[in-house]
Amino acid sequence: MNVKSKIKNQKSKIKNGGVAVLAAALLLIGESGGGLRLDVAGAAKVDGKYGVFVKGKLIPEVVKRGELEIGRFEVTRAQYLAWDNVYPFKPGTENFPANEITFAEAQGYAEWLSGLTGETWRLPFEDEVAALYQDSKEENVRSGELKEVGSFKPNGRSGEEPIYDLGGNVAEWVIGKDGKGKIIGGSAERSPKSTPGFTGFRVVRRPGTRPK
Repeated sequence: MNVKSKIKNQKSKIKNGGVAVLAAALLLIGESGGGLRLDVAGAAKVDGKYGVFVKGKLIPEVVKRGELEIGRFEVTRAQYLAWDNVYPFKPGTENFPANEITFAEAQGYAEWLSGLTGETWRLPFEDEVAALYQDSKEENVRSGELKEVGSFKPNGRSGEEPIYDLGGNVAEWVIGKDGKGKIIGGSAERSPKSTPGFTGFRVVRRPGTRPK
């Protein structure tokens, strides 16, 4: 596919609710070094790391699902490191999901994103995402090992931007019906008390807002 065709394709995705893809397509022109690229099913990737840059920080890319704008992937280790600069992980696992994350830490990250971007970011409410996770219930591969985000089959119908790993990789924090933290997703079947390494999260953004 030539550059013009790629741009046309990405503009079409924007009309269908894609996020950050027009900038990615434009950077395909004359870009010889590092920069925003498209990878798994049009996902934004910067210098080999999933996400988009806002004010010099790598943050999650979101896609639309109805009125909801939700992370295409679980928050990655590289994205989490932008907030917690002492978060430890092995080199080469930057695109793995951030794990061993507490509910308070996940909320703190969302609050930091809000301050950075001037937008409203938060954890998903259980009610608004339960159906998404239920649709992806069979994704989970109980291998006992984490994988790079995007390793599990995507969730999305024709014309929708795909969302990955809803049923696999880490169990994900949401705000439960009682206002307290709750983990859901395929890996939530593992006890977070015995396997804290399998607890992470993804974020949602208030509908209608865009990174500046």
